[in-house]
Amino acid sequence: MVKEGVKNFSDLPSAWKKSSKEAEEKEIGDLFERVLKGHIKDVPRGNFPSRLSGIGSMTFIPLLKENGATEDCVNAVIFYTNKNGKEARFTWTISERGMQYGVMPSSIDITREVIAKEILQIIERVNLSFWKKTNLDILPNHDEGEPREKTVRGEGGGKDLTDPERLEFMQSQPRAISGFLNKIKGFTGYRGIIFPNFIILENDKKDNAAFIFDLPRKIEIEAERFRLPSSQRINDAEQKNILAEFWKPISEQAKTRKELQALGAKRIIHTPGKWKEKMQQEINSRLEKR
Repeated sequence: MVKEGVKNFSDLPSAWKKSSKEAEEKEIGDLFERVLKGHIKDVPRGNFPSRLSGIGSMTFIPLLKENGATEDCVNAVIFYTNKNGKEARFTWTISERGMQYGVMPSSIDITREVIAKEILQIIERVNLSFWKKTNLDILPNHDEGEPREKTVRGEGGGKDLTDPERLEFMQSQPRAISGFLNKIKGFTGYRGIIFPNFIILENDKKDNAAFIFDLPRKIEIEAERFRLPSSQRINDAEQKNILAEFWKPISEQAKTRKELQALGAKRIIHTPGKWKEKMQQEINSRLEKR
């Protein structure tokens, strides 16, 4: 049986458009299956740059129930430049089933499919399986006399963006065991990266500084684990045990940066253009001592 095709050349544009839309929707569905299905509760709070023209950034806000549990959906607050040249925003919601809800401003010349795809691609770059949430504090307080960070209008706007390049740099480290984030603050607070004999703390808001804390003893982990992708080296239960043994005692004593330094942590300033090289040297020098 011959499949009936387009009968008129005048019908071609609409047929092409329909075919293109269906292909785009399938791509988005496949991306959701790969990135978010079963992991919607793992999405951390954070503000990330967008590669879309006219869109400044996207802030992900996990929705919490009254008991503190995470809802089966996440909000993405999308910041853009309106027709008056001013920053504006709208909200997009993604459900556990892959449904996406949001009202597009008429001034944005971008389709819903493009917005949906961009959200999923940003989350994919974050690598949810590497950055695991914890209830433990990660330097939650300010040092006495330290100026408070300015409250950024609209949950972040175009400022204090989490740098995907920094995340990828840490995730790609051959000896990185895993990353951890505070459950409430996510990427808006400090994040930690666990190595066999030290922990690195980073925060995009804190003067581009990082801290390295040398552990009193080595974390015992089989060498074969490091042949796996960084997101598969330990599971959630294993990370919880590691944090309870190695990070919890530190977090109970150090609530500020100065308190962490008083315990022996080294402060690393990220020099523009050279932060990768400098951080890699710090990492390598410690791994050589293991």
